[in-house]
Amino acid sequence: MLPCDPDYGKLIRPCAMTSHPVILIWSLATLTPPTYGSVEYPVWAIALGWCMIIFCIMWIPIVAIVRVVQVEGATLCQKISVACTSAPDWGPYLEEHRGERYENKPDSTEGPSCMKLLVAHEM
Repeated sequence: MLPCDPDYGKLIRPCAMTSHPVILIWSLATLTPPTYGSVEYPVWAIALGWCMIIFCIMWIPIVAIVRVVQVEGATLCQKISVACTSAPDWGPYLEEHRGERYENKPDSTEGPSCMKLLVAHEM
């Protein structure tokens, strides 16, 4: 977990925004076909592996775009902010697992109220 220091994000975000693309580009530029000893894998096997990876990862941006499009909000910034906000009843389901952190949260049997979340967020 990340430390709770508020200045920690000011250091990590710029580092991640610069280092991650550099690592990705470097990895793709220096990519060599995988081998098993002296045997190289065929091109179709490499393509199949990439297809399996893409099929698993592609759902992350697709679901994020669908969430942003479906949520209520006037501007794109508001839609992204509301889509990234957790539900008011988020937390452990069983009452015995809820500590003092979740005392002021609504009961998990009430269900999420997206309208309350939107109204509270716009204020």
